[in-house]
Amino acid sequence: MHAPKEMRSKNVEALRTLLILCDSDMNALQDTWNAVLECVSRLEFITSTPSISATVMQGSNQISKDAVVQSLRELAGKPAEQVFMNSVKLPSDSVVEFFTALCGVSAEELKQTPARVFSLQKLVEISYYNMARIRMVYLLPTVSCIIFIHHFSVSCLTFASFFCSLYFELLDFLLLLIFYLNALFP
Repeated sequence: MHAPKEMRSKNVEALRTLLILCDSDMNALQDTWNAVLECVSRLEFITSTPSISATVMQGSNQISKDAVVQSLRELAGKPAEQVFMNSVKLPSDSVVEFFTALCGVSAEELKQTPARVFSLQKLVEISYYNMARIRMVYLLPTVSCIIFIHHFSVSCLTFASFFCSLYFELLDFLLLLIFYLNALFP
């Protein structure tokens, strides 16, 4: 995924298999979440950046190239989104690994030029998806620490308006979460 010019249909099939595994047996992935989420991030980057997707399979015939790009776009849709939506199915210890890996991928994206916020946005989304686990997981110091440390480091980068709006959206979400927790568990 890091070399779109060298991507072939076998790479697309390997990615498809990985996403199927994420959908069918997420528990099998255990400590490989960092690699999985990096692949999903790169997939989104390749398919959402026309100049990058134009370099896929450089040197191949146009029909093969178009087929691979179309397959990547299909995978970037629902199959990639399911990785995040299915985080609610993970056991507590695995969801901690998932959050930790997503924070790591997000930190790497933010270091890029221009900075990317795909994984940061997904972090906000999975926090919402996993809202029902508040009592079980979110109150654990591990997850809270992971999320707050990452978001503190992101807040230091709020010199650009898109970071500000995304960060404040997350901050609103966390404040709402704290409000509900205080109301439910006085």
